[in-house]
Amino acid sequence: EIIPDLEGSVGLLAAAVGDAELPDLSSYQQQPLVYLSQPNLEEGSPVKIAGSVKIRKRSVLVASTTKIQLEEKYASFEQRLDYQVAYEPVRQLMLTVPGIIRRPENLRIFLQATDIQSEDTAGSSVLPWSIIPRSENTGTGSEPLEIENISVDLLAEYTGALRIILKYQEQLPLLMADSSQRVNFLLVSPAVEDVRLVQNDVTINTQDIFVSEPADDLWQVVRGVASEESSGDRLRLQASGATTSLPVQMRMRRDISRTSTLIQRRWVQTALLNEQCRERLAFKIRTNESDLRIQFPPRGVDPSTLIVAINNQRVPVDLVVLDSQQELTIRLASSNVESDYRVELWYMRSGFDSQQLSLPLPTVVNSKMSGSTYWQIVTTNSKHLLGTPRGWTPEYDWSWSGLYWFRASALEQSDLEQWVGASTQLALPENTNQYLLSTVGEEDTLSASITSRSTLLLWISGMVLGIGLIILKLPVLQHPMVIFSVGIVSALVAVWVPELMLLVMQAAFLGIALVVVARILDWIISGPRIQTTAIQRGNYAQDTNSEAIALLKLDSSRATVEKEKKLDDSQQQEA
Repeated sequence: EIIPDLEGSVGLLAAAVGDAELPDLSSYQQQPLVYLSQPNLEEGSPVKIAGSVKIRKRSVLVASTTKIQLEEKYASFEQRLDYQVAYEPVRQLMLTVPGIIRRPENLRIFLQATDIQSEDTAGSSVLPWSIIPRSENTGTGSEPLEIENISVDLLAEYTGALRIILKYQEQLPLLMADSSQRVNFLLVSPAVEDVRLVQNDVTINTQDIFVSEPADDLWQVVRGVASEESSGDRLRLQASGATTSLPVQMRMRRDISRTSTLIQRRWVQTALLNEQCRERLAFKIRTNESDLRIQFPPRGVDPSTLIVAINNQRVPVDLVVLDSQQELTIRLASSNVESDYRVELWYMRSGFDSQQLSLPLPTVVNSKMSGSTYWQIVTTNSKHLLGTPRGWTPEYDWSWSGLYWFRASALEQSDLEQWVGASTQLALPENTNQYLLSTVGEEDTLSASITSRSTLLLWISGMVLGIGLIILKLPVLQHPMVIFSVGIVSALVAVWVPELMLLVMQAAFLGIALVVVARILDWIISGPRIQTTAIQRGNYAQDTNSEAIALLKLDSSRATVEKEKKLDDSQQQEA
């Protein structure tokens, strides 16, 4: 830069830039020096320009403006650094970045070199950046190890106005509504070497989180612009220097226990086919949340088979990812607007017991069940549902098919899809048993007993056959009072659990038939029995003198008998 010396100059007068026609000097960063010759200067007289030469170093001014959008779990940052470069072009910029932010998948840097007044970053180009090794780091050495400098390559040399935009996210801690908590936001700061920070503003936007006063003397609330008193959704802060931290006291504005998500209808379809358990969960919800959080059980669900659809539109597979807590977050809308949504989940069960079902359901975080739930159990023809699970109401009727009784559901799959507002899928196979149950209120675990037809026939018919054979062999059990008691007990059981009793009676038919066959075979083999009556003698004294009887002679005994007969005949004649 030339600093003119008017006293040392000869024959010239300083003039304004507008007094002369100048070529395009936009690339020059110094104000042009314009001189006019003195009016009384004789022709041919020499002129002289006097001055000193000063070499200026690069001058970089930067203004930092950060917008923080608070959501329920994350804070999204958009930081704009407006540079004004003078005297010497710049190609690389140095930034101080905390370690939590400094991840390639998190930190993205864009260049906006044309119209810096525009708020649109669609036409911005992505800039590469790299970490400066600590041996080349120009820090003082007293900075924490997680704070390092990075070098941003502008891909060309720039002077004048220049804007770079940084976008990154930070995870928020769990906030409560009854107490405030200190939250330390981490910021990106321009490196102070050869750079002068002229402005450092932060605006915090929130809808569900209440932000109080900053917890550091370095940051001050900008009053009258967007302070806490004037707007509860925005807080503007300003710092007097460069810093990489913004501590504030925060708490939840609304009571975290109050739910804003209502589950109006829910339908669960559990298909036990081909030794697998395929489940379909559909529900209709009303919420004012922008994100839907679904908590999956720690075991029992295969995440690789998970498919999600919102309002009959399938969510891309790369967005269906469970975090370390088995929680799935789905974006519903860009803002918190109350609306109705239809959510569908498909997944496979793993490690389940096909006979004693105990299936924990995925639950919507911070939700309340306000409607009814339908549970549709689908099995093969050889599998049957034992009774009605506790807390559920059967939604089917017993119908006669000509040979046996079966359970016909009141609603088919198409009816349930229309009821909950789910997408229309292929119908279930015809050779299946379908059992429909319903309940009202919260129900987090599906429990039911499933058995095979062969097992049911073996146990029920075998038990009936055994009891029948015992009755046939023990005449005491054939007493009318015993049979009457058995009938009374059976009637009471039928009144208490009619559905189970009907299933047992149908399964016991084979056992009853075998008992009848056994009774017929026993009658055929044994034949008709002749009843004999024992002759009772009078109350005569029993002669037990067997020895004396054995010594009597047979002839004398006969003679005595004949003599007695003759005596009787003579007495009759005299009479």
